[in-house]
Amino acid sequence: MFSNRIVAALLLSLTMVPPATAQLVQTWDTKARERSQRLNSAGITALDKGQTTQAVVLLNQAIATDPNDHIALNTLGIALAKQGKYDEALEHLQKAYALKHDAETLLSTGMVYYLQHDYEAAIKTWNRALELDGKITPLYGDIGFAFLRSGDLQNAEDSFRKLIKLKPNSHLAYTGLALTKYLSGEVTAAMKAAEQARTLAPGFAPILLLLAKLEFVQGNTEAGKQQLKSWQLASGKKVAPFQMTTLGYPVQHDFHWNIFAADQFDNGNFLLARARLLPKEEGSRRSYATKGKMAIVLPQAKAAAETEPEDFFILHELGLLELANGEYSSAAEHFAKVMQLCPSCRIDWLHLARAQALAGKPSEAAYAAKEFVRQLPDEKISPVFASLAAGAKDEAPNKPQESSPKRPVADPGNTGF
Repeated sequence: MFSNRIVAALLLSLTMVPPATAQLVQTWDTKARERSQRLNSAGITALDKGQTTQAVVLLNQAIATDPNDHIALNTLGIALAKQGKYDEALEHLQKAYALKHDAETLLSTGMVYYLQHDYEAAIKTWNRALELDGKITPLYGDIGFAFLRSGDLQNAEDSFRKLIKLKPNSHLAYTGLALTKYLSGEVTAAMKAAEQARTLAPGFAPILLLLAKLEFVQGNTEAGKQQLKSWQLASGKKVAPFQMTTLGYPVQHDFHWNIFAADQFDNGNFLLARARLLPKEEGSRRSYATKGKMAIVLPQAKAAAETEPEDFFILHELGLLELANGEYSSAAEHFAKVMQLCPSCRIDWLHLARAQALAGKPSEAAYAAKEFVRQLPDEKISPVFASLAAGAKDEAPNKPQESSPKRPVADPGNTGF
């Protein structure tokens, strides 16, 4: 920023310029900004069409035309973030913010921090944006997701509920609240929030998938299958690019980009695979895993876990994929790690129970199921988990029994989720 002395000197020099020359300077600046803005609009159109590389070219031309166009710098930051070039994106966003302290630039900057898994920085940035413009209420939802991904489920819930109070029809708020309640194991509350999210945004595939998971958790297999049919219909449709207006943002903030879907690798086919885990259903399990493109998605999830080994959400998603792929021991290890990183993520006691049972460790499976029931005694869960919990010992097993079978004797009860 210029000091007052420099600004004063600049203004003085302009007053000393002959009128004709001063007019020429002003005209040149206006034309440069107009051309920069036209290029910026073309860049946004390219982004909407998924032509990210072309967008970057156009936006770089815009900035070359007018290096002080903070709007073009902001859009370029978004485009680079879409390419995964987060450091470059932050550099341009910081330049934009230095030129003009506006909330929209901070919104974009927080998005990049979120994608970098720097949730603390994202929260601080979005709070600063709210200080500048409290009318961008969806920012409370952004902050909620950042708290969620950092494992702070209580603050996440508080943020989502604040958004609901300010904007009762916010799809973003109910989506985040449903996911938060699901992870915390509060299945009934998660179902209620997810149903409200579906009402506000019918056909939104992530919510339909979550509803299917919740039905399976409760042992409502047929209802879960119906939800999956809706998910398949929604996923199979050719739809327009995602719009942030779906999440409650004004049109000017529509980046056509749902950053909150990042690191979500699970899909409905994998859920069906997890419902086919008996030895006699091995062929069906493999078929669903293949249909869900396990060969592509699982390596992506494993690579993400290697990059962020302390990110509970990525490990949670990886464990789900490993269950669907028949890698039960590895899944159990990842769910156990989730419980260490995020003790509030109590749904993974059930995931852990299922993985341990299929890995041939009935004592460990029973203990995990009982721990869920102990912490959430009023939640309805599938009979197979209730049965496991009822037969558990009071203390955690120190090691698996040598005589434990490699596969559970009892039918898991089609409780894939």
